[in-house]
Amino acid sequence: MPRWLSPSKQKVLKALLKGSVFLPYHAASETLSSLSQNSKFRFGAAYSSKPLLSTAVVDCVNAIKTQLGPGRHPHFCQLLVTAEAHGTHIEYAPLECLSSKEAAAPVVIGGAVQGLLANESSNVAGVSLFAAHMPGVEFMPFHVKSTSLPELTAAQWDSLLQSSMSSQDNHCNVAAVLLSEPHFTQVDELISRIQGVLPSTPLVGGVTQPNAWGVNPWGGQRSLRGAVFLNQRTYDEGAVGCFMQGRLKMDAMCDQGCRPVGEAATVTSSHRGTIMQLDHQTALLVVRQMFQSLSDKDRELQIQIGLNTAGNGNSFVTRSISSFNPHDQTVQVAVSDVPEGSVVQLHVRDPQWAQNNILKQLRGYVARLPEGIKSNPQQLGSLSYSCGTLAHEEERMLHEAVPKSPFQGAQFQGEFGPASGGLQTKSFLHSYSSTFGLIRPV
Repeated sequence: MPRWLSPSKQKVLKALLKGSVFLPYHAASETLSSLSQNSKFRFGAAYSSKPLLSTAVVDCVNAIKTQLGPGRHPHFCQLLVTAEAHGTHIEYAPLECLSSKEAAAPVVIGGAVQGLLANESSNVAGVSLFAAHMPGVEFMPFHVKSTSLPELTAAQWDSLLQSSMSSQDNHCNVAAVLLSEPHFTQVDELISRIQGVLPSTPLVGGVTQPNAWGVNPWGGQRSLRGAVFLNQRTYDEGAVGCFMQGRLKMDAMCDQGCRPVGEAATVTSSHRGTIMQLDHQTALLVVRQMFQSLSDKDRELQIQIGLNTAGNGNSFVTRSISSFNPHDQTVQVAVSDVPEGSVVQLHVRDPQWAQNNILKQLRGYVARLPEGIKSNPQQLGSLSYSCGTLAHEEERMLHEAVPKSPFQGAQFQGEFGPASGGLQTKSFLHSYSSTFGLIRPV
């Protein structure tokens, strides 16, 4: 038994490991839903900087209980822990969220992150807990180690497919949250497969922090891998996630921190991630012309290339330029495939423009919210996944737009969300972005 736990916490951990004080996740969904069908959605978020991991998690749990109020127990939790502060005991982080004897345990997913967004500051060390009381919603958690679809039952997949095909604001909707270990390099393909099966399902999340396991007592890293949580288990590979199905709505929005510049061009010849021709001219020639057309100010900023594989140029996913080949006059993009017909446009990293743009998106979003949500902001839960190198003002911006809405945010190694350009459903793996998942009842 680890010494970092107090004697009382050791008893809790022993009981948890025997499975005596929590119910399986599927029972939690059924039991709590049946008890509270007539209650409303309610969200809570808490942060603790307590030095002991067990104390910090309990601190957050107690704050969540107060926010949710009497008789409301969480059905879903996202637990985020900074690796630098708590890596040595990271595998015990989820257990305290499952130790309540008052109700069935919630679904818990989470992981070790670079830093938290808390108290309107970034890169904060500690523990952050987001909790959702969502009666009538079914939760389907999973852990995957490959790009194959999550292992759910035939009945669950059939229900998800039916909901996804008929998804409307007044029907049964589906949403997803996904967190991946940083060495799981196939996560982009996994997202593509999930959204190929459930094309109208919004999906948000991020890539967790490497070196999450702290140091051994005798020195040296315990592991260079990341850590992701699913209920009482902590994994160092793959991804964890959860499908949510019911009368809920998740609105996903993303700003990639990059401003479009110059003229767009169409890919007329390509092979995998190599662009050979743009507008029927050699790709490198066209890209150099794009560079030369930029203003002096833009030429000083870091460059990205925006891809729109739909060919309509309405929204872009930005990627790094891997290399130029002067011999072949080609451009290599850091992506597995650039289909012919895609539209490309240069983008520059512009943090101030990005912050203004995401605030504009949030204000527009709030203006369209139902009045019942505006007057009861605790029925709107906000999750934020952001790049560690951005200037982080997400919490301040959200609360400027929706005061008192529960918010959880953290800095990730990669972010999952839609392409820039407003509310959309299809998600991608991003870098240098701010992504929001805003959950509310239908």
